[in-house]
Order: sequence, then structure tokens, then C-alpha cells
Amino acid sequence: MTLQLAKPRFLLCGAIVYLVSVAMCNAQTGTDFDKATTEFHAGNYGAAAALFARAESSSPGKTAALLYKAKSLVHLQNFAEAEAALRRYILSHPDSDDALYLLGFVLHRENHPAESLEIYTKAAAIKTPTGDDLKIVGLTMCCGAIIRMPSNGWRRPSGSIRRTKMPGIF
Repeated sequence: MTLQLAKPRFLLCGAIVYLVSVAMCNAQTGTDFDKATTEFHAGNYGAAAALFARAESSSPGKTAALLYKAKSLVHLQNFAEAEAALRRYILSHPDSDDALYLLGFVLHRENHPAESLEIYTKAAAIKTPTGDDLKIVGLTMCCGAIIRMPSNGWRRPSGSIRRTKMPGIF
């Protein structure tokens, strides 16, 4: 009889310890993710990428840490690592149009235009592109050769074509 009472107490204690440890793990992930987001918005992309990687390792697949790590790496023009992070993210979030549009951009920058177009098509099938999505596709396909003119729509710039940074897209 004493043995039967010990089992429920043991199970209850085990359950409490488990719940506390899960809560602490989630709190740490949230803290890392929040710090990473702050660094990202401050333009500290190297620090943000490291913090997003730590947040992902604390709670694999539970946050958008891999997506934001990839966005940080794109800002650092580290396209190979950004592609790897995006492909891992897409494995657990196959319907993420944001990740697919960004992967299409990365693939184009890595000189894989056919695969890039295939990925853009998948993204568009999930969600009709918005203005920002079209900016990514347009800037990727034209390498910055088309600029937006508010009064008369789209036009090609005169003079030489240069690559420029794309602020505000990611």
C-alpha cells in the first residue's frame, strides 16, 4: 500500500520538475529571440545572426529564428549560409511564402536563376505577391536597374546601371 502512494507522488514531482524546466527553456529562447530582434533592427546583423542561431538551438523549429538568421546573413551578403538556414526553415515551415521569396532572392544572387524562378513560383502559389514581394523579385531580376518614379510609374534610369543596397526590404 505504501508503494502505491509513492508512485503518484513521484509522478507528480516528476511532472512539476518537467514543467518548470520547459518553462525555463522557453523563457531563455524568448530572451535570445528578443535580443536578436533588437540587434537586427539596430543593424547589428552579425550579432543578430549569432543570437538567432542560439535561439533556434534552444528551441528547434518553434520560432522564426532561422528565417531571421537568414535575413541577417543576407544583409551581411553571406548568401551560402543564408541559403542553408532558409532551406532548414522551409523543411519545418513549407508554407512560408516569406522564406520562399527570400530563398528565391538568395538563389538568384548565387547565380541560380532557374531554381530562383522555380522558388518564386512556389511562393506565389502560396500567397499572391504583395508590393514588397514584387520589389524583391523585381530587384533580383533587374539587379536594381528599374527605379520607382511616383509621378509616372516605372521607368529605366539613364546612365550606367549600378548595384545598390536594398534598404527596407528585409
